[in-house]
Amino acid sequence: MAAAFPSPSQLLSPHAATTPTSVASDLSLNSPDFDAPGPSSPRGWRSRDFWGSPKHSERHDFQHEPMQVDEEDPRAFSFTYPPSLPQCSLQADFQSTDCRVDVPPAFYPGQSIPTVLTFQLDRYSSLPHTLNSTLTMSLVGTLHTPHAPSRTIICVSVSLAEGLALWARDAQQAYAQRQTESSMLDPAMGLPGGTYSLPLTVQVPSTPRLPPTFTVPNSSFAVTYALIVSLTCDDQLRRGGRIVLAEAARAFEMMPETLPTRAPVYNDQSFYVRTDRQTDGGVIGTAKGLVRRANTRWTIKPAIQTTTYSPTSTIPLKLVLTPPAEPVGQTYHVLVRIALIRREHFTNNADDLRDRDGRKGLAKEEEILHRYAWFESHGESIDIANAHLPIMHGETAWAHGYSTVLNVGPPPNSPGADQIAVSSTFHVATTMAFLAVHPEGPTLDQLAGRELLPMGQWSPPTPANSPNRLSVSNLKRNFPGAVRTLPLPVVIGSVSEPRGAMYMSSWWDLQLVSNGEREVGRVIEGEAITSENGWIDPPPCYGDAVKEVPYEW
Repeated sequence: MAAAFPSPSQLLSPHAATTPTSVASDLSLNSPDFDAPGPSSPRGWRSRDFWGSPKHSERHDFQHEPMQVDEEDPRAFSFTYPPSLPQCSLQADFQSTDCRVDVPPAFYPGQSIPTVLTFQLDRYSSLPHTLNSTLTMSLVGTLHTPHAPSRTIICVSVSLAEGLALWARDAQQAYAQRQTESSMLDPAMGLPGGTYSLPLTVQVPSTPRLPPTFTVPNSSFAVTYALIVSLTCDDQLRRGGRIVLAEAARAFEMMPETLPTRAPVYNDQSFYVRTDRQTDGGVIGTAKGLVRRANTRWTIKPAIQTTTYSPTSTIPLKLVLTPPAEPVGQTYHVLVRIALIRREHFTNNADDLRDRDGRKGLAKEEEILHRYAWFESHGESIDIANAHLPIMHGETAWAHGYSTVLNVGPPPNSPGADQIAVSSTFHVATTMAFLAVHPEGPTLDQLAGRELLPMGQWSPPTPANSPNRLSVSNLKRNFPGAVRTLPLPVVIGSVSEPRGAMYMSSWWDLQLVSNGEREVGRVIEGEAITSENGWIDPPPCYGDAVKEVPYEW
C-alpha cells in the first residue's frame, strides 16, 4: 500500500490528508480459529463499569416510606453493561517488503520508506463496524527548546482507510471458508480478532521546510521526527467524541539532502599586523596625523572546491599569503592553524541570525578539531596547497549534528508567544600568527610554546579536548597584534551525487481479481527502470578510495 504525504503546498494545513492511490498487501490473519464472540456475548463486551436502575411494578403514594428491596431476588435490579472497547495494539516497523529485513531508521526528504504495519486484535475481542473506526498515519516534526513547550514544525497525515477495507475483505474470505464454525464472528458485523499486517510505502515530503534531525547533547535546541499511526473510533459515552484505540510512534532520523556546490569565489583579504612587536603597532605619527605603515599589510587569498561536505569527507583548503613589499629581504615566519568550528544560535528574533558579525544570539561555540603548520617567506608569496582537514578524524560516529537553520513562528491561539530562530552552522577557521624574524628576537617555537614540526609539515588532527591542542588564546597572548582569523562557512550534511542515474529495480504488487462473489488476490512481479538513490558514477571500492584525498585537485 503506497501512502504519499501531501505536497509542499499542502503542508500549510496541519490536518491535510490524502487518500492512498494504490494498494499492495501482504496481509495475514494469524489467529487459528477466529473464535471471537459476537457483540451480544458478555465475554466480548466485558467492562469494569456498570450501572443499575430499580424496577417498580406499582407507584407508591407514601413519599416518606422507605423502599423495600429484596436483595436475594435477582429480579430486583436490572444491570446494563455499556459497550466495552476491544483490546488491540499497533506496531510500525521499517522493513523491506522483499526479505522482511529491518531498515535503519534514517531517511532523506523525498525518499520512499518501506513500512510494515501490524495490528493485533485480541482473539476474544472484535472491532465492530458501528464504532466507525479510522486508521491514519502522520509525520510529525517537533522543535524542543529548554524552559518552553515543544513546537510542532510539521504535521501531515494520510488516511489508511483502504488498509482497514483490505483487512475486512480478508476476514470475509476466511469466514466464507469456515461458515460452519459458530465461534467465528461474522465480518459483516465487525473485524474479528487476529493479527493483521499491512505493507506500506511512505513518501516523505520533499520541502526546504524540513530541517534535518538535530539531537546534539547539551545543545540549546533539538529537532526530532516520528511516524505516528493511530486507530480511533467513536466515543459511545460522549456524542461526537473520538477515542484512540491504539497508537504506535516510530522515531526516525531525517537526513539532510545536500548536494555538491560549485567552488565559491572569495575576494582577496588584506589586513595589517604588527611586525616590530612595539606598543605602537602598525601606526606611526606624521604631520598629517596617524598613518599605517605600508610594510605591515598582508594579503590572503583562500580557495576551496566546494562548500558542502559529509562528516566522512576531508576539507581541502588552498591559501596564498602575500607578505608586505617593504622592507625588502625581510624574513617572516607564519604559523597557520586550521580548525573546524560549530556555532549554535538561539534567539526569539529571526533578524538576529542574519547579523553581519554572526554573533547575536550566539548560544554556543565549540571547536571540533584542528591542525597546524608553519611556513617561511623571504619576501615571496607563500603558496599552501596541502591544507587538508579531515572532518571526522578518530571518531567512530559523528556527534555534532548537521547544518541546521530553522525559524518557527508562534503557535496558533498563542498571541503572547514569540518567534523562535535556531541554527547550527560550521566554519573552517584559518588562524595565522605572523613573526618578523630578527637575530635577537624570539623564535617561532618559543612563542608557540612547543617544538614545531619541520616547515610545511602539518600536525596530526587534534580534537578540542586534547591536552596537546594549540590554543588560539595563547597565540593572541604571545603574538600581540599579529594574529588574524579568517572564517569560511561550510555545510556539513549528507553529500552524494544528484539523483538521476537509471538502473533496474524489482517490484511486486497485489492484484485483486473478482471471481463471482469473491475477490481473489494475485501477486504480480516485474522489473522497472528507476532513478531513485542512483549513482551517475559508481563510487570506487574501499581499497581505492583510501588511497586518495577526496576533492583533491
